[in-house]
Amino acid sequence: MTRQVAPNVLSWAPTPGEMDGQMQSGDVILAPYGSGRAVALQNTGFPLKFIYPKEGAVALQVAACAIAENAQPQLSQQFVQYLLSPEVQALQAQGIGLGPVNKTVKLTPEIAARVPYGPEQISKLTAMDWATINQHRTEWTERWNRSVER
Repeated sequence: MTRQVAPNVLSWAPTPGEMDGQMQSGDVILAPYGSGRAVALQNTGFPLKFIYPKEGAVALQVAACAIAENAQPQLSQQFVQYLLSPEVQALQAQGIGLGPVNKTVKLTPEIAARVPYGPEQISKLTAMDWATINQHRTEWTERWNRSVER
């Protein structure tokens, strides 16, 4: 990263919003990006193409869970089940770029091309070891800032 990539980077965007702005202004034409962010920007009408690496991509997730011992345990579970329904999963894929976790969801080819979908793509996703990453996150961020972004 320090010898081959960093010297060719003109700007390190600290936030996804700033990256969006740099893309829209034409200052950035190629960048590592999340598929959900790409769909959000595409949904504004911006002509962005997201390409999955042939090796696969990092699996990120959005989670929903009911709070233990809450005042409405049945409603909480019903809400989680609603979020997992094929209808809602399809809407989330279309609207905010989330790949469905419900295997019965059927997406149109246009939407399927924009999100992680189907056994072939899902099998290429790499799960991260968040316990290890979070344990070292501060140290690794400082090292990155010192040696790569300097």
